[in-house]
Amino acid sequence: MRALCTRRVFNIPGRTSRVLTSTLSAVETGAVSIDLATLIANGEAFGLSAEDFLTRSSATQRGRLLVAAALVVAGQGYAGASVRDIVAAAGVSRSTFYENFDGKDECLVAAYQATVTASLARMADAALAAAEEGWHAGLVSGVRSVFDDIRRRPAVARATYVELGSAGAAVLQARRAGNDRFADHVRALADAVRRVDPRMPDVSLGRIGLLISGLDLRIAYVLNEGNLTELDEVEALAIEAIDAMYSPALAPAKVARRA
Repeated sequence: MRALCTRRVFNIPGRTSRVLTSTLSAVETGAVSIDLATLIANGEAFGLSAEDFLTRSSATQRGRLLVAAALVVAGQGYAGASVRDIVAAAGVSRSTFYENFDGKDECLVAAYQATVTASLARMADAALAAAEEGWHAGLVSGVRSVFDDIRRRPAVARATYVELGSAGAAVLQARRAGNDRFADHVRALADAVRRVDPRMPDVSLGRIGLLISGLDLRIAYVLNEGNLTELDEVEALAIEAIDAMYSPALAPAKVARRA
């Protein structure tokens, strides 16, 4: 671990620019080097602002731990990441970590849940803003918002899409719950879009959930291989699949369940 004495200026919307002079801890293990600027740059994925990192309340320290956990796990892999690495990257004490979490798994699950919450909020904003042009424009904008999140913060995406799968059964269950939550939100968002454009078709929650789970795995494949240019193709396929699922003309006929 190395210490960096630095002086940075942060421009926060609606506030006077703040100058921060501090000692930043950076974790250097293999390819991992995390300082305060890196935490701030990735904080939006967790619903955190730059100002959240410039204060020392219990809530903001928890937020720093969530971002640090994702970045350390992305850089070192789930198995190689330790609580010691996470607290060093977050710039908090080990006791602060255990005041918030029982261990690495609980911290990683909380990080994943925070990214889902933030991503869903951005997806809803994008979809509803575009829905004025019609329900299809709203859906496309919502999908693109999710992929834009991945492109802007690939390290956080790798932690949540790839490394989370290396954790235990409890963490995997959290991943499934996250996908279910995404499906619920998409269904609710479709209802909201329908209030803007009544032509919005209805689709069962089961179909939405199946599409999201498949898309989740396909994104994980791309991130695991490290070829982010493939995200363009996956995004296009996702929009095509949603078109097929929601378009009344293309909607598949109901198939009887097996006895």
